[in-house]
Amino acid sequence: IFYAIWHYIKLTGDTEFLYKEGIELLVQMSRCMASWGGWSPRTGEFGFYGVMGPDEFHMFVNNNCYTNTLGKKMFEYTVATLEEMQKKEPKRYQDVVKKTKLDATEPKEWAKMAAKMRILKDKKTGLYEQHDGYFDLPHIDIEHLPLSLIPIYKNWPYIKIFRYDMLKQPDLLNLMYFFSNDYTAKEKLANYEFYEARTIHESSMSPALHSVLAAEVGKLEDAYSFLAYASRLDLDNYNRNTDQGLHATASSGVWAGVISGFGGLRTDMEPLSFAPQIPKKWKSYKFRLFYRGSRIQVSVNKTNATFEVISGDAVDVTIFGKRRTVTSDGITVKLKADK
Repeated sequence: IFYAIWHYIKLTGDTEFLYKEGIELLVQMSRCMASWGGWSPRTGEFGFYGVMGPDEFHMFVNNNCYTNTLGKKMFEYTVATLEEMQKKEPKRYQDVVKKTKLDATEPKEWAKMAAKMRILKDKKTGLYEQHDGYFDLPHIDIEHLPLSLIPIYKNWPYIKIFRYDMLKQPDLLNLMYFFSNDYTAKEKLANYEFYEARTIHESSMSPALHSVLAAEVGKLEDAYSFLAYASRLDLDNYNRNTDQGLHATASSGVWAGVISGFGGLRTDMEPLSFAPQIPKKWKSYKFRLFYRGSRIQVSVNKTNATFEVISGDAVDVTIFGKRRTVTSDGITVKLKADK
C-alpha cells in the first residue's frame, strides 16, 4: 500500500490526495509496522522478524530484504511528507495531527527505525541477502528436478521446501524494478544472475519480472524467453493449474515485459526514463502511455526509437540517460548496440 501511494504521487504529483487521505494511511501504516518490528540486542539494528517475503518458499524468516527495505522507505516517506506539510500546509498538518492523534515522538522514532534498518548486503559481491541466513541454506539444482514434481508445492511438504535456497518467485529482485534508481547496473546483474538461477518460477508473476530485469542487464535472449513464458503460461498450462482459472498477473506482466523490459520504462525517477531495445525476432513494436494529461507514443524498430506526443502538452522524459522534450513533432533516437 505504501508503494502504491508513493508511486501514484510520483507519477501524478497529486499532493491533494497525499495531504489528505494519503498521509493518514501513511501514519497508520507506519504505526502498524513500527509495532511489528523490533530491535536486535546483538547489532542494535531494527528489523522485522518471523515474516514471509514475496518468495513464499521461505516463511517465518528474519529481516527479509524486501520487507525491511519497504519498511525503511515507508518510514522515510511518512516523515518527509509530515515535514513537507508542516512547512507548506501548516493548517492541514495540524488537522492530520489532530485526526490521527499523532504524538511528536512518533516521527522521530520512525526516522530512527529507518536509519537503523537492517539491510543485508555482501559489499564484495554486491549481492543482497534475501533474509538472515539465506546464504547458508543448502543449494538444490532446480534444473534437474523432474517435471513430474511440478508444481513442487503440491508434491513436496513445505517443511522440505523451506530447507533449500530454491525460490518460488522473485523476492528482492522486485526492489531493483520498483526502485531501479537505487541500484547500480553491476548490482542488478550480480543479483539477477544469482537469484534467477535459484528460482523455479512456480508463479505467474515470476517470468515477467525476470523478463524486465533480463532486458535491463543485457540478457535479451533470456528476456524474450521469459516474456514468451509469461504469454503462454496459461495457454500451455506450464504450471499445471490452468483449470483453476487464468492468471491476471501473467497477463499484466506481459505488458510490463514489453513496456518496462524492452521499452526500458522506469517510473521511480523524474522524469520518466526510457532505454528501448528490440528482440532479434521482432521487426518493430509500438506502445502508448498516458502521463499527466498527455498521451505519448513510442515506436521502436531495428535501428531507431521514435517518441511523440499524440495528444496533450509536451512532456520531458529521459532517453538513454539524456533529458529530452517530446512534442507532437516527435523525436527519433538511435538504439544502442546489443550489450
